Amino acid sequence: MGLSILHKVLRYSYPVSSFHCLNNLLDKVCEGCYSHSIMLANHTDILRRKGDIMKLHTPNMTEQRLLDAYAVAPTIEGRHTYAWDKLREETHKLFAALPTDLRVRFVSGQPYETAHALHNVYHTRHLLISTDFNFHPLWDEDTNLRFRAVHDYYGHVLTGFDFTLEGELSAYHACARLHTDSAKHALFTEVHVQALWHEVYGEFPIQKVVLL
Repeated sequence: MGLSILHKVLRYSYPVSSFHCLNNLLDKVCEGCYSHSIMLANHTDILRRKGDIMKLHTPNMTEQRLLDAYAVAPTIEGRHTYAWDKLREETHKLFAALPTDLRVRFVSGQPYETAHALHNVYHTRHLLISTDFNFHPLWDEDTNLRFRAVHDYYGHVLTGFDFTLEGELSAYHACARLHTDSAKHALFTEVHVQALWHEVYGEFPIQKVVLL
């Protein structure tokens, strides 16, 4: 019943209220229900919006202070694990809601050398996800791979954002609109901080469970 209501929201209440309702109804998406992502594919401009549709987490510190705080943080901050638990739950729901005609395969190596090649998945309907460096301090391997798939499809394929720092941060903002506040906070560390670290230091950092 939630998806039926969501369909009406996306059809009639677009553009402002749709993601408020999507966020509220996300918990009601059952395994095997794919309708809402198909509707999103027809409304990709929603994901591109930069307006204040939802409050996005942006820390009040300079980029360098953000990186310094991440560097000295423990690998797992126990009081913050609730955010990753929520992000894991919502990631599995979003993965289950991928379009039924989209084939997702997990492969070794880096399947997409360019952002254009990844964007072409919108037409080929074959999404390849790398299994390289598949380690997370809190999640199992399956969750981490599904997180990559959700990020690539909703953050890059549907939006056209590239692999530059600006593109990755835009992908973060696009995906953040699909999550509740707690999950969105963890998503900030998983995408925004990692992308910024790679831009500054030329490599990805050790993944950490810490809110900044």
